Amino acid sequence: MKTVVIVAPHFLPSFLPSVHRSRLWAYHLEEFGWKPVILTTAPEFYECQLAPELLDLLPPSLEVIRTRALPVKPVRIIGDIAVRSLYWYWKALSEMARTRRIDFLLFTIPASLASLLGPLVYRRFCIPYGIDYIDPWVPETRQAHALFSKGWIANRVASVCEPFAVRDARLITGINTAYFESVLDRNPRLRQQAVTAGMPYGGSERDYEALVRRPRAPFLFDPRDRLIHLIYAGAVLPKAFDVLDRLLAGVALLRQGRADIASRLRLHFVGTGLYESDATRGHTVTPLIERHGLDGVATELPSRIGYLDVLNHLQLSSGVLVIGSTEAHYSPSKIYQAVMSRRPLFTMLHEASTAVATLRASRAGDVVTFSETALPHPAAVAAALGSFLDRLPAFDAAAIDWSAFESVSARATTRVLARALDAALAKERR
Repeated sequence: MKTVVIVAPHFLPSFLPSVHRSRLWAYHLEEFGWKPVILTTAPEFYECQLAPELLDLLPPSLEVIRTRALPVKPVRIIGDIAVRSLYWYWKALSEMARTRRIDFLLFTIPASLASLLGPLVYRRFCIPYGIDYIDPWVPETRQAHALFSKGWIANRVASVCEPFAVRDARLITGINTAYFESVLDRNPRLRQQAVTAGMPYGGSERDYEALVRRPRAPFLFDPRDRLIHLIYAGAVLPKAFDVLDRLLAGVALLRQGRADIASRLRLHFVGTGLYESDATRGHTVTPLIERHGLDGVATELPSRIGYLDVLNHLQLSSGVLVIGSTEAHYSPSKIYQAVMSRRPLFTMLHEASTAVATLRASRAGDVVTFSETALPHPAAVAAALGSFLDRLPAFDAAAIDWSAFESVSARATTRVLARALDAALAKERR
């Protein structure tokens, strides 16, 4: 059994979505010959919300090492959790390198700056390492930022630090290959030096089983009120607002032509703020709702709700909304999670998204596609949504072709990672 230490600055019970990447891997890595050890920061040093109930999702045998970090109180000098934890990560990795066998080191991004330890550990202890791109470190699409603004500084730091972090990497992975293709372009030596692999988040039935152990009541809507509740859960990315605008324009048209259905339709957008925890701030969807005259039809709760609460609302809804981005590389990471709710999906995705073919093959829902230069007309969205709503009563989860999702289950994506780890370790030994 080989050992991989996964450095994940945010981990359960952190509220952030990225924590589930390494958690889902931990379910299955040992099956494929790798014992995972999670190196993270103790939750008392997090600034994000905590959800202690998520600890119930961890495998009992998983070893989790939690370190100290620079505090943010009484004076907050540095916010980035990776920077505040770097010294203690180095101490922990050095201790492990001296006292036990470590075959590989894997950093998850974000938080990106922890990966700066990769080349240091490699050169000091000869432990090969890799980086997993949950999100791009250097933005794929450059945005204009005011000089010396937070965004400008972040981009400059990323551009300077990423080449150092990847210099000795033997493995580069991501949600899909498009997430790190530009990394290979910027650092051409990686194409020969490193193994690459793309795998989505995947999903696990164990997550929905937790709802049986910890039942909860819905609070966004009453599933017994005979209304049609469609729910979108998650942040709305900057490049997704044009797509969302077309969806709401389609709903507005549907209300004019199909009052019989539209009068019962309710849209719920929850967790739409980027790491926003205050329900009174961060409304980004509400202005679009008001622009299209959909007050009372669509509502927004920008704050994130608990992960298990999200799953609970998904499975009690009439259907699940998935809104994609106009960036071709973006693939929604929660597709499988939504499908496992056994509710039908209404999705609007870039035609190049890896999820399009899978959804169509599975019959798990409807897909409206678009490109960067050709967004769907509101009338086409209204027609597609109307057809979707007409077929809701006949939806049968048993008719879903689950084999279409075999490649994106947590077990399958972990198998891809394990094979990539094997190949990277073999390359290093050669």
